[in-house]
Amino acid sequence: MAIAVRAKKDLRCPALDEFDELISLAEKTIEGLSSDALSKIRAHIDLHGMIPNGEKWLRYGVEHSDGVSCPFCSQAISSIPIVDTFKLYFSQAYEEFYAEIETRTERLKEILGPNGEHFDKLIHDNEKDLDFWVTVCELPDRPQFDQATLNDVKASLACVLALLEEKIKNPLSKSMLVDADKVQGSFSHFRDYIRWVSACNIAIQEARLATSTLDVAKAQEILGKLQALQARVSGPIKAELDAWVARDARKTAIEKKKKSEQADLKAYVAKTASEKENSINSLLDLFGARFRISGTKASFVGRDANTDYSIAIGPHVVPAGPKSDTSPSFDTVLSSGDKTTLGLAFFFVQVSSDENLNTSTVILDDPFNSQDIARQWETTSQIRAISGKAAQVIVLSHDPRFLALIEKNAKTTPGTFQILCDDKGVGELRKWSSEDELRDIYTRQSERIREYASAGSCLPGASVESIAKDLRPFLEFYLKVRFPARFTQTAMLDAMVSEIEAAGPTDPMSAQVANMRAINEYGRDNMHGGADAPDPIALRAQCNRIVRIIGAY
Repeated sequence: MAIAVRAKKDLRCPALDEFDELISLAEKTIEGLSSDALSKIRAHIDLHGMIPNGEKWLRYGVEHSDGVSCPFCSQAISSIPIVDTFKLYFSQAYEEFYAEIETRTERLKEILGPNGEHFDKLIHDNEKDLDFWVTVCELPDRPQFDQATLNDVKASLACVLALLEEKIKNPLSKSMLVDADKVQGSFSHFRDYIRWVSACNIAIQEARLATSTLDVAKAQEILGKLQALQARVSGPIKAELDAWVARDARKTAIEKKKKSEQADLKAYVAKTASEKENSINSLLDLFGARFRISGTKASFVGRDANTDYSIAIGPHVVPAGPKSDTSPSFDTVLSSGDKTTLGLAFFFVQVSSDENLNTSTVILDDPFNSQDIARQWETTSQIRAISGKAAQVIVLSHDPRFLALIEKNAKTTPGTFQILCDDKGVGELRKWSSEDELRDIYTRQSERIREYASAGSCLPGASVESIAKDLRPFLEFYLKVRFPARFTQTAMLDAMVSEIEAAGPTDPMSAQVANMRAINEYGRDNMHGGADAPDPIALRAQCNRIVRIIGAY
């Protein structure tokens, strides 16, 4: 406590000028200045529109003049009568008078501050310090000084300050205060407050003097020990301490369990990683992928435990992680089709190893995304393999060709349905046939191609882009329908044309090899989109090639 008493500051006690002195100063003028000089100065200020602050401006010029030239424009002033008037007007008596006005104005500004902020802070700080001092020493009775009185005092100070500031602008004019009696009453209240603060500071000094003979260091040491002993047995501290001990014990148990589970997970990953890697990589080989996974291990980075692995492409190994701007990463080394293939490999291995597969329903949503025909064929094989083990397999797709691949060679006849939705979003399942759908697609493609070949126009729902994409699949389907069992279901146009060419001139399609190769090359860039918009003339030429190949059929 002694240290606090010595360190604590006194109450703030501002120096306030007497009200009568301030009012007298505002009304005062300087004796001895001729009325003629005063009238000339006023006329000069009015003539040049220098109200307010005209006297201040002229005074500045007199103070900085060398007596020969004007400090503002450098013109000669030795023969100008008004300049002599300025010098007479701004005499030593004027300077002393002006300095007194400025001093008292600044003193009042310091008490009040911008918008009364200094005044409010003075009262607030004193009230805060009084909370301490009333516990240390006997203070005199305080005067009545409620919030309404505070507001009146602040307003009165502001009125007097405005009066003095006006006086600074026109020092030789008499400035009068409106409602002076009310303002003077508020000043008296504040004067009483200042006297009381001064009396309080005397009592504070006596209390501070009384602590000078104490052994503060020893007393502080004893007090600290007593407070520590008391805190250890106090209710709130003891409760907090008990709670902390309980939390620390729980944290220790959690850390121990975490380390144990991490060790178990590492052991499990080490045991199963090789087996899972081999299964996934075997599937990737079947898909014709040119990459493998390697380096599978447990990872504890982040909130949840995970498994890290890398992508091996030949001798290059890339960690499966976030994209990098400076080195190869998972996002950049694999194409969209490769990522789909990797995801399917993970999925098929996970599903196949599920011990509850025989009672489970497996759902695949558009698994053929970004796959070429070879990978599509392998995907259908894996789906058929799972369908023989799972309770049910559901495949959703927008492409009837892919669904037809699944149906082909299935051990049991799968159910095929179409999901139809009305304008209100209400859907229903209807029986559907991929074979009928493909025939319908073939017919619609034929109509679109013939229309563009004949008239160079697009049927409703078609565009030059969609027609360009129709050419290769239409011709492939045509050849498979015209020559049943000659071409495999997965055969593509390039392989078909090579087989026809190898058969020699006796092959019924030999004469159309050149046209078919041209269509194959033309359609290559448009199969998956992203190519430039087709040239209408070139597209029409290719459509006419199709018509020549298929004849009237």
